[in-house]
Amino acid sequence: MHFFKTTTLAAIATSFILKLVTATETMPVYVSGYTDKGGEGIYKYTWNNGKLSGGELAAKAEAPSYFTIKQDSNTLYAVSELEDYEGTGGGTVIAFKRNKEDGSLTQLDEEATFGKAPCYAVADKDNVYAANYNSGSVSVIPISEDDNGVEPLDYLLNHTAPASGGVPDRQEAAHAHSFDFIDDTWSVSCDLGTDQAVVYKKSNGKVKESGAFQFPNGTGPRHAAISHNGKKVYVLSELDSQVFVLDFDSETGTLTELERHYAGPDGAVGGGAEIELTPNGEFLYASVRFINMIAVYKVDKDTGKLKVVDYQPSGGDHPRHFKIDPSGQFLLVGNMNSDNIVIFKINQETGLLEDGETIDHPQPTFEKLIAEQLMALDPESVELYQYFYSDGPGLPLAKQKQKEEREIENKLEHMIVHYMEEEHYDAALDIIRSTIASGRKPSNNDGYSPLPSSRQIILSLFDFILRPSIILRKRTSKDLLTMAREAQRILHDILETFGPDVFAPIWIIFKPNFLGRFHERRKRKEAMEMNYDDDDDDEPYECSLTEFDDIWDLAAQCFGYVEPRVRYQQQQQEKQSLKQAAGHVRRRIVLDILITVLETDLRARRESNSELEKCVILDMIRRDSTGNRSQFDRYLDIIFSVFGYHNIEDGEPTKLKDADAAQFAARLLNMLAVLSYCDNLVTTKALVDQTYRRFLKLDVESYANLIETIRCTTFISTLCDLYLSDSDCSCVPDNYMYLRNGAHTAHLVEKLLFFNMKTKPVRLESLEDIYRHVMMVKWRYMLYMHERSLRADIIKTKKDGSQVVISKGVSSVSDEQKIEIIVDGPEAVDHWKEHVNSMVNQVSNRMSPNDTNTEYDQALKRKIHWAIQLLQLYL
Repeated sequence: MHFFKTTTLAAIATSFILKLVTATETMPVYVSGYTDKGGEGIYKYTWNNGKLSGGELAAKAEAPSYFTIKQDSNTLYAVSELEDYEGTGGGTVIAFKRNKEDGSLTQLDEEATFGKAPCYAVADKDNVYAANYNSGSVSVIPISEDDNGVEPLDYLLNHTAPASGGVPDRQEAAHAHSFDFIDDTWSVSCDLGTDQAVVYKKSNGKVKESGAFQFPNGTGPRHAAISHNGKKVYVLSELDSQVFVLDFDSETGTLTELERHYAGPDGAVGGGAEIELTPNGEFLYASVRFINMIAVYKVDKDTGKLKVVDYQPSGGDHPRHFKIDPSGQFLLVGNMNSDNIVIFKINQETGLLEDGETIDHPQPTFEKLIAEQLMALDPESVELYQYFYSDGPGLPLAKQKQKEEREIENKLEHMIVHYMEEEHYDAALDIIRSTIASGRKPSNNDGYSPLPSSRQIILSLFDFILRPSIILRKRTSKDLLTMAREAQRILHDILETFGPDVFAPIWIIFKPNFLGRFHERRKRKEAMEMNYDDDDDDEPYECSLTEFDDIWDLAAQCFGYVEPRVRYQQQQQEKQSLKQAAGHVRRRIVLDILITVLETDLRARRESNSELEKCVILDMIRRDSTGNRSQFDRYLDIIFSVFGYHNIEDGEPTKLKDADAAQFAARLLNMLAVLSYCDNLVTTKALVDQTYRRFLKLDVESYANLIETIRCTTFISTLCDLYLSDSDCSCVPDNYMYLRNGAHTAHLVEKLLFFNMKTKPVRLESLEDIYRHVMMVKWRYMLYMHERSLRADIIKTKKDGSQVVISKGVSSVSDEQKIEIIVDGPEAVDHWKEHVNSMVNQVSNRMSPNDTNTEYDQALKRKIHWAIQLLQLYL
C-alpha cells in the first residue's frame, strides 16, 4: 500500500559559480520541496554533460519552497514557507554554506521574515529579499559581512494597494509572490492579490516603492523574467496564465504594456508557474501547471516582442518550477505532483524542447512500523487501509471474480439490440445475463463516437430501471417492476465480474461541465440518444440518465433537496423517471448502483497515489481557480440536507429524512474524506472547514445520526475537536490554554481531560445547549479511543492443516497514556460533572419554575446525566 505522502518539488536551482559555464562541466544542482508531504529539505544532484545523477539529502529544512544562490560567495539562501515561526507571525530565511568539494550544505543561521509564507527569494551583495505571500510584503534581511550568513530583519516592504477581488477566493488581500532585480537601481515585485507589479528604487542603500503597474482584475501576476538590457519585463500571471511584455523606462521607473500572450493553447486556464529567458535572450519559456505544458516563445531581438513557437508537455504533473542551465542548452523541469525532474535539450534554432529524460526524485524511505506506532503517528493511514482493504464500501473484494475477460462478440451485440428493437426484452435480458456469466463484457468506446451496441446494452439497463414504460410500452406495472429489478441484478453482476471500468459510458454523461461549455454538454447528450424504431419521423429517444446534470444532481433529487441554482427558477416539467410507478424508489436504485461503482473504482486504485488521481469521483469534484479541488459547498449542501441542515436554516424542526438517504449521504461524504487523506487529491483543510460550518448548525440528534453513519472516524474527530477548541474557554486553566489550537495537540490525553472537560458552550441559554456540548465532549473522547484501536482477524494454520481465525485487538494508546487516563481520568470526570451541573443550575435559575419542570427539560437533564455516566464507564 502506497499512501505515504511524497516529496513535492518546489524549486530547482544550479550553483553557477562562473559567469560562463559549458554544458560539459560538472556542477551541483539543488532541489527543494515542501516537507509536510514526506521530504526532508534540500537535495543535491550532480550535473554532468546534460546528465543528472545523485539525489542525496544536502540539508534538512522545513518547507524550503524556494531558494537563491549568491554567486560570489558559495552561499545558498532558502525561505522556509511557514506561517508562525517561534511566534514571529511568519517564516524564515535560512543561510547555508556550500562545500566546494562535495556540494554539501551546512547551515549558518536562520532569521525570521516577520511575514507569513515566504515563497520567493533573491540576494544582492547586501541583502536577501523574501516575498511573503500571505502577508503581502517583502522582507529585507541583511547579509553578514563575516560569513555571508543572515542577520535580523532590517525592514519590510508592505504592499499597501487594495486587493483587486477579481478572483475572490484568491485575491482577498495582497499576496507578494516574487521580487526581482531589473538592474542595480530598480527592482519589481509581482503581487497576485492586488494585480500589480510594484516597482522599487534603491537609493542610499534602501529600497523604496516608486510606483506600480496595474494588471486587469483577475490576472494574478506571479513571476517575472527580466531582459538582459533591463528594458523588458516579462510577467507570467497565475490566475489566467498570460505572459505580459512590459516596457521599462529606467528614467522614470514606469512599466508600460507592449503586448500579451496566453501561455496555453486554449486561452485562460490558470496555473501559470515559472517564466525564464535563455542566457542569450533568444527564447522565453513559461510553465502552466493545470495543463502540464511549457509555452515556448521566440524573442524579437529588436522589439522584445514574443512569437509563439509551441506549447509542449512538461513530462509530468504540475510543472511548478524549471531552470535553464548556464549554457542555454538544457531546460530542467520540476514536476511537483509526479515528483520527477525532466531534462529537455533546447533546440538552438527553434527553441523547441527535445529528448526529455525523466529523473524520479528520491522519495523518503520509511521504516516498517508496528500497528500501534502507525496508529499513534498517523491514524488516517490506518483508516485508509481499513477503507481500501476491508469489505466495506463497494463490492466485497473477496467476491470479485477473476475471469479471462472477453468482449461480447459483434454478432451477440447486434442480436441483443435487435431483440430490443423488436421489443423482445425478456430474450434480450436472457442473452445479456448468459454472456456476462460466461465472462464476456460489454466493450467501451470513446464518449464522442457513435453509440456502439455494447454501450446501448449498459445504458438500456439503466433505462429499464428509470423509464421502463417508455421502452416496455406494452407491459403491466408488475412486469415493469420485475424488469427493473432484473436490470439492477445484472448491473451488479457486471460490476462484480468485470469491475468499474466497464461503466465508463455513464461518466461521459455525468462528467461535470464546469467551464460552462454548453455545446460540449449538448454533444454528450446527443451521443447518448437512442432510437429503437426504424421510423425516421419519431423523436430520438434520449438515455434516461441525461435527466440529471451529474451524480450530485441525482443525489439531490433522491434526497428531495432543491438546489439553490434551480430553487428560484420556474417549476420544471416533471421528469420522466418520476412519472413511472415508484419513481423515487427507482432513482434510489440507480443512485445506489452508481455510488457502488464509484466506491469500487476508488478501492480498485488503492495501490498508488498516481492511480488514485484517476478515480472517477475526482472528476465529479470541481477545481477552483488554482486547480485545486477545494470547493465542496454544493456537494456538502446536498449531503447535509439529509440530516436536516436546511430545515434548521429555514427555521423548521430538524428531521432525518430516512435511514437509506442517510446511508447514501454518508457513503458520499466518506469518499470525500478518504480523498482528503490521500496526498494532493482534494484540499483537506477546505473540506474540513466547509463541513465544519454545516456541522455546527446541526442539532444534537442530527450530530448523532451523522456520527453513526460516517465511516471515517478521524474526520469526525477533527470536527469535534474544532467544535471544542472554538467553545468558551473561560474556565480552562491558563496552563492548559496552549492545547486550544494546533493539530498536534488533538492526540494528547491532556486535552481530553483538562481542556475539553473545562469548556462551555459559546451560547449558554438552554439545556439543549448544554446537552449538545456534553455529547460533543463524550463523542470526542470515545472517538479518540476508537481511532487508536484496531481489531484484526489473524488466520493461523494448525499442525493438522486446519485453519483457525484469531481476533486480536491493538491499541496505540501508550502505557504512560493509559496510566494517565486511569489515574487522572476519574477525577477529571468528577470535576467535569460538577462543571456541567453548574451550567445546568445557571440555566435553570434564569428560567421560570414552569419552564424547568416540563417533560422535555426533565428528559434533557436525564440525557445529560446518562452521558456523564457513560463516559465514566468508558474510562
